[in-house]
Amino acid sequence: MPFSASPEALGQPIALPPPGQTTNLLNPPDNSWEVYTTAAICLPLVFGFASLRYWAKAYLIKQWTWDDLTCALGLIATITYVGVTIAASTGKVYGRHIWDVILGDLLNVDNQSVPHLRVSFVILCLYPICIWTVKASLFVLYLHVFAPIRWLYLQVVCGIVATAVFYLTVLAINISLCYSKSGQSELAYANSMNQPKCLQAEPKISLAMGIMNVIIDVYMIIIPLPTIWLMQMPLKRKIGVSSMFLTGIIACVASIICLRFRTRDVEVQDPTWSVIPVWVLTIVEMAASMIVCCMPTAAAVFKHYRIPITTVFSNHKQSQRIGSNTEEAGPHFIYESHVVSNAGVMSEGKLWRGSRDASNLRMKHGSMDIVPLKSTEITLTREVDIRRDG
Repeated sequence: MPFSASPEALGQPIALPPPGQTTNLLNPPDNSWEVYTTAAICLPLVFGFASLRYWAKAYLIKQWTWDDLTCALGLIATITYVGVTIAASTGKVYGRHIWDVILGDLLNVDNQSVPHLRVSFVILCLYPICIWTVKASLFVLYLHVFAPIRWLYLQVVCGIVATAVFYLTVLAINISLCYSKSGQSELAYANSMNQPKCLQAEPKISLAMGIMNVIIDVYMIIIPLPTIWLMQMPLKRKIGVSSMFLTGIIACVASIICLRFRTRDVEVQDPTWSVIPVWVLTIVEMAASMIVCCMPTAAAVFKHYRIPITTVFSNHKQSQRIGSNTEEAGPHFIYESHVVSNAGVMSEGKLWRGSRDASNLRMKHGSMDIVPLKSTEITLTREVDIRRDG
């Protein structure tokens, strides 16, 4: 039934309350705060990891690759989606039960808030673009890291193509069903999105996207793990590398919970209220995906700045061990340890100062630290004559 912009209709609720509920136009419940809170938590985390990633690329690794571009596009997509959902959550429409929203607020006749229906249509079209961009940034990261592994390379390419086809199809369907062909006013979009072809199809399309999101998130968690555990590296490093990708479980859990809300949206027609949890969980899913995308390269920063601490700790620990048993090196000798890495700068120009210095060189090849940075960490131990060096 088309909406009417008559003065009488503008003051009426959009829909009648279900049995057991009553219309509350004075102080209705509002869950839009969930969007603001989620954005306030997720965006600083995303910005933090992104800053570490690009700082490491610019000043430590000093090499740019294609995954840097796709990660930047994913960040732009995430920020754009969060910004639009925050804008849509302002006013007196989204976050309230549909029977607590009057038509005048929906149509924004007083121009005191955003044009809710046009923004809603933008979100409808923006979501498949943004979510695919975020997923694609992770897939391209996989391509960069695991490119030599043929079977994994093919799986990643298939994932990129399949998700692109699906989300572009969803975008085309949303535009064809819900775009206003009778003008760009709020009333025109209200009538266009209230048509049966849009009103009945959208919950089903949303449900299909929810199912696809869960499948893709599980797929993206699973595909790198067998490769990591077949690599020739210490167990501790395998666990550490796996944990980076398993951070994506947060995105997977968010998409599963979001699927439940999408299912409920099909069963209960209360879109202005039930859309808020979907937006919230989508923000969490996107943020978690971008953190995973940034985390491997950001790890180089932590490793780089951990070096001086490791050196001090090693010196202290080694001195304690030798101090309790001086017979091993003699009464006038102590051991010193230095940890150096090509991720940092070997600042000490003279590590060895005497013919009696003994060296114990242990190489730990770090080529599988996930980041393309091929790092080498070296522990140097020497015996120092304290009568001559002290």
